[in-house]
Amino acid sequence: MYKTRAALRGLPISASDKPSTMLSRLPLLLLILAVVFGSCGPWVEAIRYDLADVASQDGDPSDSKMVVMFQVIDKTPANSRFKNEIGYDHARQVLNEADYFVLGLLKQFPIQRGYLGGTLTVESFAGCENTSGPVKVANSTGNHIRLNSDYIDNFKGDVKAEFDGIVYHEITRVWMWNGQGKAPNWLVSGIADYVRLKSGHPSKDWPNRWSGLSWTDGYAVTAYFIDYCSQIHEGFVAELNTMMKTCYSDEYFVKLLGKSVDNLWNDYKCSYMANAASTPALAPAPSAKHGW
Repeated sequence: MYKTRAALRGLPISASDKPSTMLSRLPLLLLILAVVFGSCGPWVEAIRYDLADVASQDGDPSDSKMVVMFQVIDKTPANSRFKNEIGYDHARQVLNEADYFVLGLLKQFPIQRGYLGGTLTVESFAGCENTSGPVKVANSTGNHIRLNSDYIDNFKGDVKAEFDGIVYHEITRVWMWNGQGKAPNWLVSGIADYVRLKSGHPSKDWPNRWSGLSWTDGYAVTAYFIDYCSQIHEGFVAELNTMMKTCYSDEYFVKLLGKSVDNLWNDYKCSYMANAASTPALAPAPSAKHGW
């Protein structure tokens, strides 16, 4: 098992490797990594290893302390709300907390995606892409996240809390599989908002639970539906994510939950009467009102 943990972390092993030997080699290995990858850019700052975890026999990715570090690139003016109400240090902290949380929930190792680090760039989207229609909040490509500072500047309410929720959403998109592009966007956005919900960072603007016309509505509507599915089968999201590594099919719901996604949606909607009285109404994630 020690060899398995070391292999997953990309560390050299031998038949004689034991936890104590691995720990003694760790500082040298980290130094080598720092030298090798130091030229790749300022965002490659460090890979955190928890020494006790390296020596652990537990191979569960949800317990892994190996977390890729994210660098914040702030391109906002001096009077921006990001600088004055969120700040670089808070952004870094939330990024890495979200990184750890998402990897654990998805039961995924960073090495499975091959990312050494990542970036969050905070900048105005105006002038660099089509800005007609709803204000875009953020987008992600690979391990690079862009956050629209115009959205942050104009958000009504606790902008730091909203920022935290957006980070959890986007970090989920960084790590989750999408069936090599075959998974529908409604599901990807729904899982990302589900993680935002489970992390305790839902938006004040989310629609009520049980709202929506279809499980394909995406974002918060689908997030609540995914939450319902997760209550039927613990670990549903992690197992679904694993299945979506190379492809996607609605039949995955049948395999994991024993019912078609349409029947599950009907069951979910029918559960309203039994739960509405005990469930407080939440409110429209920015995702429900704005382009994401």
